Amino acid sequence: MSHPYHDFEGTLLWNLINNGINDLSNNQDINEMTRREYIVGYLYSQLKDFIKTELDGAEIVELSNKGSYGYIIDEDGNEIEISYLAVCNYKGKSEFYLFACDNRFNVIGDTVHSSIEEAKATKNNDFEINWTTRI
Repeated sequence: MSHPYHDFEGTLLWNLINNGINDLSNNQDINEMTRREYIVGYLYSQLKDFIKTELDGAEIVELSNKGSYGYIIDEDGNEIEISYLAVCNYKGKSEFYLFACDNRFNVIGDTVHSSIEEAKATKNNDFEINWTTRI
């Protein structure tokens, strides 16, 4: 049966998830009560090192859900969609940065703010954003 995820097949993340599913289906100790926790725990243990904790050397304090938060025009005139927003802080600094990121977490723009709430408010007024605290 065909699926729309061919671009991801064979990648490290694909293989980790696939191995977890194979492990789950072969493990006789897993029952209906522990299946969900096993899947979540296994995926977390395998993927935790892939989860971003910093952007451009700044610690991620809060991260938006994936969405469409506008566009930034690059130096070549190309539109780049903002897929993630991240409130970040450089160690030892009091300012907070709102990083605009593309769908691969590349920082494509930023603004400086005096608080986490101020940084989030600049976009919360325009979009419905679910923020996840990272600290």
